[in-house]
Amino acid sequence: MSSDRAFSGDGSLRAALAPDVHVRAFEGEMILLHAKSGAYYALNEVGQDLVQDLEGGYTLEECAQRLHDRYEVDWLTLCSDILELSRELLSRTLIVPRTDRPAALEASS
Repeated sequence: MSSDRAFSGDGSLRAALAPDVHVRAFEGEMILLHAKSGAYYALNEVGQDLVQDLEGGYTLEECAQRLHDRYEVDWLTLCSDILELSRELLSRTLIVPRTDRPAALEASS
């Protein structure tokens, strides 16, 4: 993990798709659609990987490290982009904060 701390706190912030969000693939993009509000967002490949990692139970910091391992991008730029995207998705209620730990992570602790 990078020694540059881009995330404040203990790095345990988790998020997941909101309950009423549907995911659709469309022309190489992932579309998140909130069924009740009509809010939607198109994600590129990196955004898709972020959402899949969040759904997998990873923290934002863990997601950043996983994306950094996959893509050649500056660490601090990547973290800034992840925070910006996460804030946007939260503001549209497409993702919600997650306080539980997924069962798969509980077993490996």
